[in-house]
Amino acid sequence: MTYEEWKKNFVYTDWKTADIKIPSDIMNISGMTPDYADAIERVYEKMKKEYIVNFQNVTVENWGAKRPDVPFFCQYYEENGKHMAKLVVNSGYDFSGFDAIIKAGYEYKYFAEKRIEDYIKHEIVHILTGQDIESVEDFNAFFEEVKDLYVPGVSGYSDEAQNGFETLAEAYVKIKNGEDVPEKAKEYVDRYIERWKR
Repeated sequence: MTYEEWKKNFVYTDWKTADIKIPSDIMNISGMTPDYADAIERVYEKMKKEYIVNFQNVTVENWGAKRPDVPFFCQYYEENGKHMAKLVVNSGYDFSGFDAIIKAGYEYKYFAEKRIEDYIKHEIVHILTGQDIESVEDFNAFFEEVKDLYVPGVSGYSDEAQNGFETLAEAYVKIKNGEDVPEKAKEYVDRYIERWKR
């Protein structure tokens, strides 16, 4: 089977990519700026032109007690028996000085992300990974399979997590920024993310 035949048979090009709505209470988050809030929409709009992106849900939720150092994250959840994913903006995170945090994380080679847009791309890559899987049971099996695809040397964060989902997201960001990643990580990005390219 050729790639084009596979894409025609297995990639859902008829998905309606809806516009996302950024919750208005996002500006109530400590340190949140209009540019940070707009970055979510900017990145989403750019990625949906390049990829088939099947999510419409951005929420603002307080995860400060459990994840005080995580500004955004992809959350997988079940709705009416179906696997879903959403982008969560953590209202328990203080965005004050976030640019300096991003810069330090990148300079110390811990994170692949150079700017806030890269963080959002990272989370959208988590949403793209397995977005065609509707059954929660099937997604859980897929999750375990992808988790094992960890590739060392992509970023400090990926090395610490040792999780293929983080390898994919960190490698994707580095590739888009013109940086090198191990060949195996590039292969996984091609297989799991670039398959959604329009």
